[in-house]
Amino acid sequence: MVTSNRAEGDGAERDESDGDSEASIDSERMSDVDNLMWIVERNPLLKSTITAMTILEHAPDQRAMERQIENVTIAAPRLRQRVVANPVSIAPPRWEIDPDFHLADHVTWIKLEDTHNSIDEALLIVEDLAERPFDKSKPLWQFVFITNFDSGEAAFISKLHHSIADGLGTIKLMLELFDLEPGLEPEATTKAAPKAKPKTQSERVVQAVAHERERRAESFRQTRKAVRALPDSPAERAKAVTETASSMGKALRPANQPLSPLMSRRSTELDFRTLAMPAADLKAAARVAGSKLNAAFVAGVIGAMKIYHDGHATPVEKLRMGMPISTRSEGDSATSNSFAPIRLEVPLTIDDPLKLMKHLDELVAEARNDPSIGLNEAAAGVLSRLPKRLSTGLFEKAMKGIDFSTSNVPGVPIPVYLAGVPVVSQFPFGPVSGSAVNITLLSYTDNVYLGIAMDAAAIPDGDVFHNALSTSFSTLLDLA
Repeated sequence: MVTSNRAEGDGAERDESDGDSEASIDSERMSDVDNLMWIVERNPLLKSTITAMTILEHAPDQRAMERQIENVTIAAPRLRQRVVANPVSIAPPRWEIDPDFHLADHVTWIKLEDTHNSIDEALLIVEDLAERPFDKSKPLWQFVFITNFDSGEAAFISKLHHSIADGLGTIKLMLELFDLEPGLEPEATTKAAPKAKPKTQSERVVQAVAHERERRAESFRQTRKAVRALPDSPAERAKAVTETASSMGKALRPANQPLSPLMSRRSTELDFRTLAMPAADLKAAARVAGSKLNAAFVAGVIGAMKIYHDGHATPVEKLRMGMPISTRSEGDSATSNSFAPIRLEVPLTIDDPLKLMKHLDELVAEARNDPSIGLNEAAAGVLSRLPKRLSTGLFEKAMKGIDFSTSNVPGVPIPVYLAGVPVVSQFPFGPVSGSAVNITLLSYTDNVYLGIAMDAAAIPDGDVFHNALSTSFSTLLDLA
Protein backbone atom coordinates (compact mmCIF):
# COMPACT_ATOMS: atom_id res chain seq x y z
CA MET A 1 0.00 0.00 0.00
CA VAL A 2 1.06 3.58 -0.57
CA THR A 3 -0.17 6.95 0.47
CA SER A 4 0.64 10.02 -1.57
CA ASN A 5 0.32 13.76 -1.50
CA ARG A 6 1.15 16.51 -3.92
CA ALA A 7 3.73 19.20 -3.35
CA GLU A 8 2.76 21.68 -0.71
CA GLY A 9 3.06 24.39 -3.31
CA ASP A 10 5.47 26.57 -1.35
CA GLY A 11 6.11 29.41 -3.73
CA ALA A 12 3.70 28.04 -6.34
CA GLU A 13 2.41 31.55 -7.05
CA ARG A 14 5.84 32.91 -7.88
CA ASP A 15 4.72 33.60 -11.46
CA GLU A 16 3.23 36.77 -10.09
CA SER A 17 6.51 38.07 -8.65
CA ASP A 18 7.76 41.45 -9.73
CA GLY A 19 10.40 41.93 -12.36
CA ASP A 20 10.58 41.46 -16.09
CA SER A 21 11.79 38.25 -17.62
CA GLU A 22 13.62 38.01 -20.91
CA ALA A 23 11.46 37.62 -24.01
CA SER A 24 13.56 34.65 -25.10
CA ILE A 25 12.60 32.88 -21.87
CA ASP A 26 8.88 33.44 -22.37
CA SER A 27 8.74 31.44 -25.57
CA GLU A 28 10.93 29.80 -28.18
CA ARG A 29 10.46 27.53 -31.14
CA MET A 30 10.93 23.77 -30.90
CA SER A 31 13.86 22.44 -32.90
CA ASP A 32 13.06 20.10 -35.78
CA VAL A 33 14.39 17.11 -33.80
CA ASP A 34 12.23 18.01 -30.78
CA ASN A 35 9.24 18.52 -33.05
CA LEU A 36 9.68 15.13 -34.70
CA MET A 37 9.75 13.37 -31.32
CA TRP A 38 6.61 15.30 -30.41
CA ILE A 39 4.78 14.36 -33.61
CA VAL A 40 5.54 10.64 -33.69
CA GLU A 41 3.88 10.11 -30.31
CA ARG A 42 0.68 9.77 -32.26
CA ASN A 43 1.82 6.14 -32.04
CA PRO A 44 2.01 5.25 -28.29
CA LEU A 45 4.80 2.75 -28.98
CA LEU A 46 7.06 5.64 -30.01
CA LYS A 47 6.67 7.82 -26.92
CA SER A 48 9.91 9.44 -25.80
CA THR A 49 10.03 9.37 -22.03
CA ILE A 50 13.28 9.54 -20.04
CA THR A 51 12.90 8.20 -16.49
CA ALA A 52 15.46 7.83 -13.73
CA MET A 53 15.47 6.48 -10.19
CA THR A 54 17.90 8.04 -7.71
CA ILE A 55 18.34 6.26 -4.38
CA LEU A 56 18.92 8.61 -1.44
CA GLU A 57 20.47 7.80 1.94
CA HIS A 58 17.25 9.00 3.57
CA ALA A 59 14.22 11.10 2.71
CA PRO A 60 14.89 14.81 2.18
CA ASP A 61 12.95 17.50 4.00
CA GLN A 62 9.87 18.13 1.86
CA ARG A 63 9.78 21.90 2.24
CA ALA A 64 13.50 22.30 1.55
CA MET A 65 13.28 19.94 -1.44
CA GLU A 66 10.39 21.79 -2.99
CA ARG A 67 12.14 25.11 -2.51
CA GLN A 68 15.12 23.67 -4.40
CA ILE A 69 12.90 22.44 -7.23
CA GLU A 70 11.19 25.82 -7.41
CA ASN A 71 14.59 27.48 -7.77
CA VAL A 72 15.53 25.10 -10.60
CA THR A 73 12.33 25.84 -12.54
CA ILE A 74 13.36 29.50 -12.49
CA ALA A 75 16.99 28.82 -13.42
CA ALA A 76 15.86 26.42 -16.19
CA PRO A 77 12.63 27.98 -17.55
CA ARG A 78 11.99 25.01 -19.88
CA LEU A 79 10.54 23.33 -16.77
CA ARG A 80 7.86 26.04 -16.69
CA GLN A 81 7.14 25.90 -20.41
CA ARG A 82 4.46 23.87 -22.14
CA VAL A 83 4.21 23.01 -25.83
CA VAL A 84 1.81 25.21 -27.77
CA ALA A 85 1.07 23.98 -31.27
CA ASN A 86 -0.99 25.45 -34.10
CA PRO A 87 -2.44 22.63 -36.23
CA VAL A 88 -2.39 24.76 -39.37
CA SER A 89 1.03 26.36 -38.81
CA ILE A 90 3.95 25.54 -41.09
CA ALA A 91 6.41 26.10 -38.24
CA PRO A 92 7.19 23.79 -35.29
CA PRO A 93 5.31 24.32 -32.00
CA ARG A 94 6.56 26.81 -29.43
CA TRP A 95 7.75 26.36 -25.89
CA GLU A 96 5.72 28.91 -23.91
CA ILE A 97 5.52 29.69 -20.20
CA ASP A 98 2.51 27.94 -18.67
CA PRO A 99 0.30 30.70 -17.25
CA ASP A 100 -1.15 28.19 -14.76
CA PHE A 101 2.13 26.67 -13.60
CA HIS A 102 1.97 25.14 -10.12
CA LEU A 103 4.67 23.01 -8.57
CA ALA A 104 2.00 20.76 -7.05
CA ASP A 105 1.06 19.56 -10.56
CA HIS A 106 4.55 18.12 -11.04
CA VAL A 107 5.83 16.95 -7.65
CA THR A 108 4.36 14.02 -5.69
CA TRP A 109 5.38 12.40 -2.40
CA ILE A 110 4.56 8.72 -1.81
CA LYS A 111 4.98 6.94 1.51
CA LEU A 112 5.25 3.16 1.30
CA GLU A 113 3.12 1.42 3.93
CA ASP A 114 3.68 -2.31 3.40
CA THR A 115 5.73 -4.29 5.88
CA HIS A 116 8.47 -5.15 3.37
CA ASN A 117 9.32 -1.99 1.45
CA SER A 118 12.18 -2.23 -1.03
CA ILE A 119 13.61 -0.86 -4.24
CA ASP A 120 11.64 -3.54 -6.11
CA GLU A 121 8.39 -1.99 -4.88
CA ALA A 122 9.65 1.44 -5.92
CA LEU A 123 10.40 0.07 -9.40
CA LEU A 124 6.73 -0.84 -9.83
CA ILE A 125 5.87 2.79 -9.18
CA VAL A 126 8.53 3.91 -11.68
CA GLU A 127 7.11 1.55 -14.32
CA ASP A 128 3.61 2.92 -13.80
CA LEU A 129 4.86 6.50 -14.00
CA ALA A 130 6.78 5.81 -17.23
CA GLU A 131 3.78 4.10 -18.85
CA ARG A 132 1.42 7.00 -18.20
CA PRO A 133 1.30 9.70 -20.90
CA PHE A 134 2.09 13.30 -20.06
CA ASP A 135 -0.61 15.91 -19.68
CA LYS A 136 0.38 17.87 -22.77
CA SER A 137 -1.38 21.00 -21.57
CA LYS A 138 1.34 21.37 -18.91
CA PRO A 139 5.16 21.32 -18.80
CA LEU A 140 6.45 17.87 -19.67
CA TRP A 141 8.02 16.60 -16.45
CA GLN A 142 7.17 14.85 -13.19
CA PHE A 143 9.14 14.32 -9.96
CA VAL A 144 8.10 11.67 -7.45
CA PHE A 145 9.64 11.05 -4.01
CA ILE A 146 9.15 7.60 -2.47
CA THR A 147 9.85 7.28 1.24
CA ASN A 148 9.70 4.76 4.10
CA PHE A 149 11.96 2.01 2.73
CA ASP A 150 12.83 -0.67 5.29
CA SER A 151 16.47 0.31 4.81
CA GLY A 152 15.72 3.91 5.73
CA GLU A 153 16.54 4.98 2.18
CA ALA A 154 14.27 6.93 -0.16
CA ALA A 155 13.91 7.29 -3.93
CA PHE A 156 13.70 10.33 -6.18
CA ILE A 157 12.05 9.58 -9.53
CA SER A 158 12.38 11.97 -12.44
CA LYS A 159 10.34 11.72 -15.64
CA LEU A 160 10.98 14.07 -18.55
CA HIS A 161 9.85 14.13 -22.13
CA HIS A 162 12.75 13.56 -24.53
CA SER A 163 11.89 16.79 -26.35
CA ILE A 164 13.13 18.67 -23.26
CA ALA A 165 16.60 17.17 -23.37
CA ASP A 166 18.67 14.16 -24.40
CA GLY A 167 20.57 11.97 -21.94
CA LEU A 168 23.55 14.29 -21.52
CA GLY A 169 21.25 17.30 -21.39
CA THR A 170 19.22 15.65 -18.65
CA ILE A 171 22.40 15.14 -16.60
CA LYS A 172 23.26 18.84 -17.01
CA LEU A 173 19.73 19.77 -16.02
CA MET A 174 19.76 17.51 -12.94
CA LEU A 175 23.05 19.08 -11.83
CA GLU A 176 21.03 22.25 -11.29
CA LEU A 177 19.07 20.27 -8.72
CA PHE A 178 21.94 18.45 -6.98
CA ASP A 179 24.59 19.96 -4.70
CA LEU A 180 28.29 19.13 -4.50
CA GLU A 181 28.39 19.53 -0.72
CA PRO A 182 26.28 17.94 2.04
CA GLY A 183 23.96 19.79 4.36
CA LEU A 184 23.31 22.83 2.15
CA GLU A 185 19.95 24.45 2.85
CA PRO A 186 18.22 25.66 -0.34
CA GLU A 187 17.49 29.37 -0.20
CA ALA A 188 14.74 31.17 -2.05
CA THR A 189 16.10 32.58 -5.29
CA THR A 190 16.09 36.33 -5.81
CA LYS A 191 15.49 35.89 -9.52
CA ALA A 192 11.93 36.53 -10.64
CA ALA A 193 9.97 33.68 -12.15
CA PRO A 194 9.33 34.16 -15.89
CA LYS A 195 5.84 35.41 -16.71
CA ALA A 196 3.56 34.13 -19.42
CA LYS A 197 2.91 36.56 -22.26
CA PRO A 198 -0.02 35.24 -24.32
CA LYS A 199 0.24 35.91 -28.04
CA THR A 200 -2.54 36.73 -30.46
CA GLN A 201 -3.22 34.51 -33.44
CA SER A 202 -1.95 37.18 -35.81
CA GLU A 203 1.32 37.42 -33.84
CA ARG A 204 1.71 33.66 -34.04
CA VAL A 205 1.19 33.65 -37.81
CA VAL A 206 3.72 36.46 -38.35
CA GLN A 207 6.30 34.73 -36.15
CA ALA A 208 5.73 31.35 -37.82
CA VAL A 209 6.32 32.86 -41.27
CA ALA A 210 9.42 34.65 -40.01
CA HIS A 211 10.73 31.41 -38.50
CA GLU A 212 10.26 29.48 -41.74
CA ARG A 213 11.91 32.26 -43.74
CA GLU A 214 14.92 32.20 -41.43
CA ARG A 215 15.01 28.39 -41.44
CA ARG A 216 15.15 28.31 -45.22
CA ALA A 217 17.85 30.98 -45.26
CA GLU A 218 19.88 28.96 -42.75
CA SER A 219 19.34 25.82 -44.82
CA PHE A 220 20.68 27.67 -47.87
CA ARG A 221 23.71 28.89 -45.88
CA GLN A 222 24.46 25.37 -44.65
CA THR A 223 24.06 23.94 -48.16
CA ARG A 224 26.43 26.55 -49.60
CA LYS A 225 28.91 25.80 -46.81
CA ALA A 226 28.70 22.07 -47.56
CA VAL A 227 29.20 22.65 -51.29
CA ARG A 228 32.27 24.82 -50.64
CA ALA A 229 33.69 22.04 -48.46
CA LEU A 230 33.48 19.51 -51.30
CA PRO A 231 36.72 18.46 -53.04
CA ASP A 232 37.84 20.52 -56.04
CA SER A 233 38.15 17.47 -58.25
CA PRO A 234 34.85 16.78 -60.10
CA ALA A 235 35.35 13.05 -59.62
CA GLU A 236 36.02 13.39 -55.89
CA ARG A 237 33.11 15.82 -55.57
CA ALA A 238 30.72 13.39 -57.26
CA LYS A 239 31.99 10.61 -55.00
CA ALA A 240 31.39 12.69 -51.84
CA VAL A 241 27.85 13.62 -52.92
CA THR A 242 27.06 9.99 -53.76
CA GLU A 243 28.40 8.78 -50.40
CA THR A 244 26.34 11.37 -48.49
CA ALA A 245 23.17 10.49 -50.39
CA SER A 246 23.81 6.80 -49.83
CA SER A 247 24.42 7.43 -46.14
CA MET A 248 21.14 9.33 -45.75
CA GLY A 249 19.26 6.62 -47.62
CA LYS A 250 20.73 3.98 -45.32
CA ALA A 251 19.84 5.98 -42.20
CA LEU A 252 16.22 6.45 -43.28
CA ARG A 253 15.76 3.01 -44.82
CA PRO A 254 12.76 1.21 -43.27
CA ALA A 255 13.42 -1.96 -41.31
CA ASN A 256 9.93 -3.40 -41.05
CA GLN A 257 10.74 -6.37 -38.85
CA PRO A 258 13.22 -6.98 -36.02
CA LEU A 259 15.87 -9.61 -36.69
CA SER A 260 14.93 -11.53 -33.55
CA PRO A 261 12.03 -13.96 -34.01
CA LEU A 262 11.92 -14.28 -30.22
CA MET A 263 11.51 -10.59 -29.26
CA SER A 264 9.11 -9.56 -32.01
CA ARG A 265 5.96 -8.57 -30.11
CA ARG A 266 5.43 -4.97 -28.99
CA SER A 267 3.22 -3.26 -26.41
CA THR A 268 3.14 -0.22 -24.13
CA GLU A 269 3.60 -2.30 -20.95
CA LEU A 270 7.02 -1.88 -19.36
CA ASP A 271 9.18 -4.04 -17.08
CA PHE A 272 12.07 -2.24 -15.35
CA ARG A 273 15.11 -3.92 -13.79
CA THR A 274 18.49 -2.70 -12.53
CA LEU A 275 22.09 -3.88 -12.47
CA ALA A 276 25.20 -2.31 -10.94
CA MET A 277 28.92 -3.05 -11.05
CA PRO A 278 32.25 -1.35 -10.28
CA ALA A 279 33.26 1.03 -13.06
CA ALA A 280 36.93 0.17 -12.60
CA ASP A 281 36.28 -3.51 -13.31
CA LEU A 282 34.34 -2.82 -16.51
CA LYS A 283 37.02 -0.38 -17.70
CA ALA A 284 39.72 -2.93 -16.88
CA ALA A 285 37.92 -5.56 -18.98
CA ALA A 286 37.77 -3.07 -21.86
CA ARG A 287 41.49 -2.30 -21.56
CA VAL A 288 42.35 -5.98 -22.01
CA ALA A 289 40.88 -5.65 -25.51
CA GLY A 290 42.43 -2.22 -26.07
CA SER A 291 38.93 -0.75 -25.95
CA LYS A 292 36.98 1.66 -23.77
CA LEU A 293 34.04 1.31 -21.41
CA ASN A 294 31.33 1.68 -24.06
CA ALA A 295 32.60 -1.32 -26.05
CA ALA A 296 32.64 -3.46 -22.90
CA PHE A 297 29.12 -2.30 -22.00
CA VAL A 298 27.71 -3.15 -25.44
CA ALA A 299 29.62 -6.46 -25.50
CA GLY A 300 27.99 -7.37 -22.18
CA VAL A 301 24.55 -6.62 -23.59
CA ILE A 302 25.24 -8.64 -26.76
CA GLY A 303 26.44 -11.54 -24.61
CA ALA A 304 23.16 -11.42 -22.71
CA MET A 305 21.21 -11.42 -25.97
CA LYS A 306 23.04 -14.59 -27.04
CA ILE A 307 22.41 -16.30 -23.69
CA TYR A 308 18.74 -15.34 -23.79
CA HIS A 309 18.14 -16.49 -27.37
CA ASP A 310 20.11 -19.72 -26.96
CA GLY A 311 18.23 -20.44 -23.74
CA HIS A 312 14.98 -20.26 -25.70
CA ALA A 313 16.40 -22.52 -28.42
CA THR A 314 16.16 -19.61 -30.87
CA PRO A 315 19.74 -18.81 -31.86
CA VAL A 316 20.29 -15.82 -34.13
CA GLU A 317 23.40 -14.67 -35.99
CA LYS A 318 22.85 -10.94 -35.63
CA LEU A 319 20.52 -8.34 -34.12
CA ARG A 320 19.81 -4.72 -34.95
CA MET A 321 20.91 -2.28 -32.25
CA GLY A 322 19.90 1.35 -31.89
CA MET A 323 22.38 3.75 -30.30
CA PRO A 324 22.53 7.55 -29.95
CA ILE A 325 25.73 9.30 -31.03
CA SER A 326 26.21 12.57 -29.18
CA THR A 327 26.73 15.67 -31.31
CA ARG A 328 26.69 17.95 -28.26
CA SER A 329 29.21 20.80 -28.16
CA GLU A 330 30.38 22.76 -25.14
CA GLY A 331 27.98 25.65 -25.61
CA ASP A 332 24.81 23.59 -26.10
CA SER A 333 21.97 24.24 -23.66
CA ALA A 334 21.03 21.56 -21.14
CA THR A 335 17.48 21.75 -22.48
CA SER A 336 18.31 20.62 -25.98
CA ASN A 337 18.71 17.45 -28.01
CA SER A 338 22.12 17.05 -29.59
CA PHE A 339 22.40 13.50 -30.82
CA ALA A 340 22.09 11.40 -33.96
CA PRO A 341 20.40 7.98 -33.78
CA ILE A 342 22.21 5.14 -35.52
CA ARG A 343 21.32 1.53 -36.28
CA LEU A 344 23.95 -1.18 -36.26
CA GLU A 345 23.66 -4.85 -37.08
CA VAL A 346 25.75 -6.52 -34.39
CA PRO A 347 26.90 -10.18 -34.46
CA LEU A 348 25.98 -12.79 -31.87
CA THR A 349 28.44 -15.25 -33.36
CA ILE A 350 31.68 -13.83 -31.90
CA ASP A 351 32.17 -15.84 -28.73
CA ASP A 352 35.49 -14.25 -27.76
CA PRO A 353 34.58 -11.02 -25.86
CA LEU A 354 37.94 -9.45 -26.72
CA LYS A 355 37.34 -9.91 -30.45
CA LEU A 356 33.76 -8.71 -30.01
CA MET A 357 34.86 -5.48 -28.32
CA LYS A 358 37.39 -4.77 -31.08
CA HIS A 359 34.70 -5.40 -33.71
CA LEU A 360 32.31 -3.05 -31.91
CA ASP A 361 34.99 -0.34 -31.83
CA GLU A 362 35.23 -0.60 -35.61
CA LEU A 363 31.45 -0.51 -36.11
CA VAL A 364 30.95 2.55 -33.89
CA ALA A 365 33.94 4.39 -35.37
CA GLU A 366 32.53 3.86 -38.85
CA ALA A 367 29.12 5.10 -37.70
CA ARG A 368 30.62 8.23 -36.09
CA ASN A 369 32.30 9.13 -39.37
CA ASP A 370 29.17 8.56 -41.43
CA PRO A 371 28.12 11.71 -43.35
CA SER A 372 24.50 11.35 -42.20
CA ILE A 373 25.49 12.16 -38.59
CA GLY A 374 25.75 15.85 -39.40
CA LEU A 375 22.43 15.90 -41.27
CA ASN A 376 20.20 14.79 -38.39
CA GLU A 377 18.48 18.15 -37.92
CA ALA A 378 17.94 18.56 -41.68
CA ALA A 379 16.39 15.09 -41.95
CA ALA A 380 14.16 15.82 -38.95
CA GLY A 381 13.09 19.07 -40.60
CA VAL A 382 11.95 17.23 -43.71
CA LEU A 383 10.11 14.49 -41.78
CA SER A 384 8.41 16.86 -39.34
CA ARG A 385 6.94 18.93 -42.18
CA LEU A 386 5.27 15.98 -43.84
CA PRO A 387 1.65 15.20 -42.95
CA LYS A 388 1.71 13.87 -39.38
CA ARG A 389 0.32 10.49 -40.33
CA LEU A 390 3.03 10.06 -42.97
CA SER A 391 5.93 11.25 -40.79
CA THR A 392 4.77 9.00 -37.94
CA GLY A 393 4.53 6.05 -40.33
CA LEU A 394 8.02 6.62 -41.75
CA PHE A 395 9.54 7.01 -38.30
CA GLU A 396 7.73 3.90 -37.10
CA LYS A 397 9.14 1.88 -39.99
CA ALA A 398 12.66 3.12 -39.20
CA MET A 399 12.30 2.16 -35.52
CA LYS A 400 10.19 -0.96 -35.87
CA GLY A 401 13.09 -3.18 -36.87
CA ILE A 402 15.32 -2.31 -33.90
CA ASP A 403 15.78 -5.30 -31.61
CA PHE A 404 17.38 -3.46 -28.71
CA SER A 405 18.80 -0.06 -27.83
CA THR A 406 21.83 0.89 -25.77
CA SER A 407 22.95 4.24 -24.43
CA ASN A 408 26.01 5.21 -22.39
CA VAL A 409 25.54 8.42 -20.42
CA PRO A 410 28.58 9.80 -18.54
CA GLY A 411 27.45 10.75 -15.07
CA VAL A 412 29.05 12.56 -12.15
CA PRO A 413 32.38 11.14 -10.92
CA ILE A 414 32.05 12.67 -7.43
CA PRO A 415 29.38 12.33 -4.71
CA VAL A 416 26.38 14.65 -5.00
CA TYR A 417 23.58 15.56 -2.62
CA LEU A 418 19.89 16.35 -2.96
CA ALA A 419 18.66 18.96 -0.48
CA GLY A 420 21.60 17.93 1.69
CA VAL A 421 20.93 14.17 1.45
CA PRO A 422 23.68 11.93 -0.02
CA VAL A 423 22.88 10.22 -3.33
CA VAL A 424 23.56 6.47 -3.09
CA SER A 425 22.93 5.33 -6.68
CA GLN A 426 21.28 6.40 -9.93
CA PHE A 427 19.49 4.16 -12.43
CA PRO A 428 18.49 5.59 -15.86
CA PHE A 429 15.62 4.21 -17.96
CA GLY A 430 15.68 5.32 -21.58
CA PRO A 431 12.70 5.22 -23.95
CA VAL A 432 12.00 1.83 -25.53
CA SER A 433 10.61 3.62 -28.62
CA GLY A 434 9.60 0.54 -30.58
CA SER A 435 12.49 -1.75 -29.60
CA ALA A 436 12.25 -4.78 -27.32
CA VAL A 437 14.48 -3.31 -24.62
CA ASN A 438 16.51 -0.20 -23.88
CA ILE A 439 19.55 -0.65 -21.66
CA THR A 440 21.12 2.59 -20.48
CA LEU A 441 24.37 2.88 -18.54
CA LEU A 442 24.99 5.79 -16.18
CA SER A 443 28.24 6.20 -14.27
CA TYR A 444 28.23 7.69 -10.78
CA THR A 445 31.27 7.89 -8.48
CA ASP A 446 32.93 4.44 -8.53
CA ASN A 447 30.12 2.41 -10.11
CA VAL A 448 28.13 2.06 -13.29
CA TYR A 449 24.37 1.62 -13.04
CA LEU A 450 22.28 -0.07 -15.72
CA GLY A 451 18.63 0.77 -16.16
CA ILE A 452 16.89 -2.02 -18.09
CA ALA A 453 13.58 -0.94 -19.68
CA MET A 454 11.89 -3.93 -21.30
CA ASP A 455 8.76 -4.11 -23.41
CA ALA A 456 6.85 -6.73 -21.41
CA ALA A 457 5.34 -8.24 -24.59
CA ALA A 458 8.72 -8.58 -26.30
CA ILE A 459 10.39 -10.01 -23.18
CA PRO A 460 7.65 -11.60 -21.06
CA ASP A 461 10.19 -13.38 -18.82
CA GLY A 462 12.05 -10.38 -17.45
CA ASP A 463 13.74 -12.42 -14.71
CA VAL A 464 15.30 -14.71 -17.31
CA PHE A 465 16.63 -11.79 -19.35
CA HIS A 466 17.93 -10.07 -16.21
CA ASN A 467 19.78 -13.25 -15.23
CA ALA A 468 21.27 -13.41 -18.73
CA LEU A 469 22.59 -9.87 -18.29
CA SER A 470 24.05 -10.70 -14.88
CA THR A 471 25.77 -13.82 -16.28
CA SER A 472 27.13 -12.01 -19.33
CA PHE A 473 28.61 -9.13 -17.35
CA SER A 474 30.05 -11.48 -14.72
CA THR A 475 31.88 -13.32 -17.51
CA LEU A 476 33.08 -10.04 -18.95
CA LEU A 477 34.37 -8.72 -15.60
CA ASP A 478 36.38 -11.95 -15.15
CA LEU A 479 38.65 -10.64 -17.93
CA ALA A 480 39.86 -7.81 -15.71
